[in-house]
Amino acid sequence: MSSIPYRRHGLSILSLLSVISLAGCGAEPDLTASEPRSTAPAEWAAWPRAALERSAAEVETPSQSRLSEQALRVRDEARLVTSRGMAVDLTGVTASAPTAERALAALAACQPNAWAVQPQVAPGRILGGVAYGDGVYVAVGNSGEILTSGNGTAWSDLSTASSPFSYLDVAYGNGTFVAVGTEGRISLLSGPVTGTVSFGSGFVLGHVAYGNGAWVVTGSYLDASFHWYSLIIASTDGGLSWNVVNSIPASGATTASRGVAFGSGVFVVTGQEGDVYSSSNGTTWSYAAYVPGATFKFVASGGGQFVAGTSDGRLYKSTTGQSWSLDATPSTLAWFSGAYLDGVWVVVGQGGQIASSSGSGSWVSRSSGTSNSLEDVTAGPAAWVSVGTSNPGNQRIVTSSCPLPDLAPFTPSGWSAPIVVSNQPGTSTNSAVITTAQSVYIDLAWANFGNADAGPFTVLLTLQGSSLVTASSTGLLSLSGQGVTDIQLNPLPAGTYTLTMRVDDGNTVQESNEANNSYTRTFTVSP
Repeated sequence: MSSIPYRRHGLSILSLLSVISLAGCGAEPDLTASEPRSTAPAEWAAWPRAALERSAAEVETPSQSRLSEQALRVRDEARLVTSRGMAVDLTGVTASAPTAERALAALAACQPNAWAVQPQVAPGRILGGVAYGDGVYVAVGNSGEILTSGNGTAWSDLSTASSPFSYLDVAYGNGTFVAVGTEGRISLLSGPVTGTVSFGSGFVLGHVAYGNGAWVVTGSYLDASFHWYSLIIASTDGGLSWNVVNSIPASGATTASRGVAFGSGVFVVTGQEGDVYSSSNGTTWSYAAYVPGATFKFVASGGGQFVAGTSDGRLYKSTTGQSWSLDATPSTLAWFSGAYLDGVWVVVGQGGQIASSSGSGSWVSRSSGTSNSLEDVTAGPAAWVSVGTSNPGNQRIVTSSCPLPDLAPFTPSGWSAPIVVSNQPGTSTNSAVITTAQSVYIDLAWANFGNADAGPFTVLLTLQGSSLVTASSTGLLSLSGQGVTDIQLNPLPAGTYTLTMRVDDGNTVQESNEANNSYTRTFTVSP
């Protein structure tokens, strides 16, 4: 995806290069984030945990009608277990769990058919690579640009200042984002190790991939005589050190590498003159194939196959990297990148072209909304995202969004609030007065306001910041709700108490809105 020129030369320069270690290098921005969790106040330790009492509760599951027209109805009885709080088992509530048919329907709704151009985030910067992992989209580009997004449409700029180098690609693997670019730069942006190594100003690293415990980077090197040489660099220790690989045989037409991918237990590197190399470990390589006339621009993997695109609009496929066949020629312009998700391939390239396929040889052109080149594409549960350039010299981000669930506290019809606190069972309104002589009954409800079904998740209810109830749900249909009623506590000492409900407490469900999962209310116990 780099615009840096490559020339066809041998690989002899590899023997002149050595290992570069990450130790002592400067740190890059850390993309990892942890959510603060409240802790119990000191006085909470003195409050008797015996106030928690084993009790029955009812699980309420509404129909699939819209939330504004429905009220929760009793569907089944849940079990409560007291052990450092109470756990509510909702596994028997099959009516609320997504079915296989609905999962297929959601997949169909996530087809990359409609694309939209997103607003500029950092004017004057162009983007060369994008990847998805661990709930985050990361895009990189010139001047050291790094953008992040949770949904592919709203982006944050992590770059603090313009840098003299450019990132050309980024990939995710083993909990780490790795970006590569000019000046031989390899940056670990997140994970247990962060930092940057640089092989020098003569190196242009254009592609990166992870697999089988190894990172592999491909690119070129410009020597003092202005000759370009093809490179493969690997790390097998999590990015602590990087080796220039020098064991690729010179059989066939040695050529500048134009892509790397890992799939079916093997790395595949394609070259601009139709050459293909393969490796199972990233360090020992063999000449795999020669595809006559294939001026490869990229290779990607997914669904048990490799797809490679050329400068003249052809797309090739292979299951092993050893034997390649022409899949289709959906364009006469160059393809620069491809990505795969849940049975669907997407390729992007010159002139803003996009094509998708869910079957061999059948590619459908899609409108991207831009005529500028798209350099890279990735897929995540929230959206397909492609990045590139626009005129004059600004970044371009286009997305095809997928419907997502939206889990949040919910006030059913007739309820006072998503959390109801009462001095008697069987009611869904707050009691005006609760005394130290009365038991406390708590109802809580939550719903999926999104346009997609939610998979398994947990709901945490805390009292004074300490865990009180954990409800485990097997899933929740779009536009439907669940709840737990009449959680009983023994009489409490006089005072003011705070209850907080957090839906999807473990953040296991990718949602369209991650900021509306919590609801807090206070209540007073009078003498």
